[in-house]
Amino acid sequence: MVSYMPPSVRRAAAKHTADLLHVGHLLPIGTLQSLQYLADLETTPDASHSTPVLSVCWTQRAILSADLSGALKAWDPTTLLAACTLPQPHSNSVHALSTDRDTRYVLSSSIDGSVALWDTGLLPRTASAEAGTEEGDAAPQGDETIGDQVEHDAASSRQGPLVAAAPEEVVVCRTDTIASSSDGVSEAWSTALHPTLPVFASVGIGARPSLHSASRDDFGSLVAISPPHTAAAAAPDSSSLFGTKLALHAEGSLLAVGTSTGQVFLYALGQGEDGEGWSLDLLTTYADHALPVRALHFDAKDHLVVGCDDLVVTLHDVRAQRRGGGDAPSATRLGGTVAALQGHRGWIMDVKSCPTAQGRIVATSSTDRTIKLWDLAVTPKSCVCTCTELDEVWCIDWRPTPPLRGGQEERGGDRSVWTATTASTSTGGLGQGSKFVTGGHDGRVRMYRSAGV
Repeated sequence: MVSYMPPSVRRAAAKHTADLLHVGHLLPIGTLQSLQYLADLETTPDASHSTPVLSVCWTQRAILSADLSGALKAWDPTTLLAACTLPQPHSNSVHALSTDRDTRYVLSSSIDGSVALWDTGLLPRTASAEAGTEEGDAAPQGDETIGDQVEHDAASSRQGPLVAAAPEEVVVCRTDTIASSSDGVSEAWSTALHPTLPVFASVGIGARPSLHSASRDDFGSLVAISPPHTAAAAAPDSSSLFGTKLALHAEGSLLAVGTSTGQVFLYALGQGEDGEGWSLDLLTTYADHALPVRALHFDAKDHLVVGCDDLVVTLHDVRAQRRGGGDAPSATRLGGTVAALQGHRGWIMDVKSCPTAQGRIVATSSTDRTIKLWDLAVTPKSCVCTCTELDEVWCIDWRPTPPLRGGQEERGGDRSVWTATTASTSTGGLGQGSKFVTGGHDGRVRMYRSAGV
């Protein structure tokens, strides 16, 4: 039996719902049993970007976002208030942000060919000691604690941005352009920082990937480049090839290259026994798409997730390639597809897997103004949550897991610019990774949280 609701009551209920959405963002956006996400926080209008946000990354210290004008901003991960004033090493749109395994070092690259390496450990401490610290979490100990409790409380109650003690030192290294060959053509359209070693990958014209040093002394110098024949042999029209996106496997052994023609090339990264020489060998080509690839990601289950302008997300199993099994590398060998995820009505702009969901949950963002969460553990694989925004959603990133304390290991000898710890993994549910941030066409950065967080 359906009870009658007077029009005045219906109008009051509708107004109350609208007020909740506008003021508190407390209504669930998408649900499936316990998987439910709420729009929690967003940047204030006066502090937000003045141009579309193209890239976003969540580090242990702050959330970084980059926009169409080349500006980068740092946000407090507990309040989404401006965390500090950052230097601006780029003069044009920054379309790639990538981090090392511990999310301390961030590599940014711009359409103008400039590349910069950031040390987020030099950012001022905000309301949370690390992005993974919330109410009830253990506070960092020992050398990881910066400042005293008074400074921590001041950061928690602040209303305006802080200024880093030495803003110019946050940018560890910078180069205006990098060259992949003697012709000096910039190949820094898309970049990806190696998870554990002081090198980064780069790609651009010709979709020919290269590796470059991320060390302070020779930042940007070429250390390896793929053979010139591999991309041409794998693509039907190599003259129109352009590298649009890069992704490095968490172990640093595989490099995926997305192109403007829809092909995805999978390379093996090799290093000499002396630790000096590098190589890039083409293993497999994926030809499931015919339009530009804009999103690439390796998840914890050794899936390569590909997002494209054809509105389809494809999954590819790379376990055999990671383990070095199978036949010798061949530029003409095609890789298979595990699944195709359909549901978006716009270009797929970004894809990221939840770091604490054991590769089960993958999030995608799109120009159709939605973020979709996919459950890869069910058959058929399906969308289990949809979050809707008011404008195109260009980028997305999950809250990282906190690194293990202690057991620090120097990387790369004198060539390394950082010291890192080993990232931890969670074993239960969505855990601490059950928050994510988005950036979009309206210049805002927004945070979503699991209903249980």
